[in-house]
Amino acid sequence: MFWSVFGASLARTRFTPRVVRPLENPASTRERQRGARSLAVTSALAAGGTGAPHGDELACAKRAALECDALAADKHSRTVKLIEVDLDSDSPRWERVAAGSDQEVGASLTVRLKNERVRVAESHRPAPSGDWELDVKYCFREDGKLAALQSELRTFQGDVVVRHSRYFGLSGETIQDTRAVLDLTSGKPVREGNRSFMDRKFRVYQTADEVIAEVGHDRVYP
Repeated sequence: MFWSVFGASLARTRFTPRVVRPLENPASTRERQRGARSLAVTSALAAGGTGAPHGDELACAKRAALECDALAADKHSRTVKLIEVDLDSDSPRWERVAAGSDQEVGASLTVRLKNERVRVAESHRPAPSGDWELDVKYCFREDGKLAALQSELRTFQGDVVVRHSRYFGLSGETIQDTRAVLDLTSGKPVREGNRSFMDRKFRVYQTADEVIAEVGHDRVYP
């Protein structure tokens, strides 16, 4: 999923004198065009590029995601777990609990740090009715900027699982966006529109500092 913003304006057409060139053999013209394309790709690769739009930034974001996966799987990584309290308040508070605690009466947020920097945030939010639950995983680069995001909504409304994956460029723009709807029981793909369900919105933290600001600095760094 690539999101592109196109800003185009019509330029005035100016008359240009016609230049008459000698006729060329079509075969030699095609050969020259292939050579030019090959040279362009070779030059991009030599410069460290991929020849595709956002290719370098996408590869960088995916490398960061792999680092986040490794950190999440590391049982010895520094982990901070918080639960949301005062649910009726416009400004919910977060309380810190033991990392391995099963105390989850509502929403929870698990933060994983590396070198004293927040690299992973895992949000879990169940519906009070029990009809659905939403998990969102945020992956941040070393500089604190968002690199990747994965969400999974499991809902009895339509009996589906909605999985969403997004990668972000260095400026915060979405450079790849994929979404899949699966049957809740079988896990098989479901065509969009065949099931009726309500998608759930969630906050996109553009930086690790936004996570820290929401839950409180003293709860992440006591």
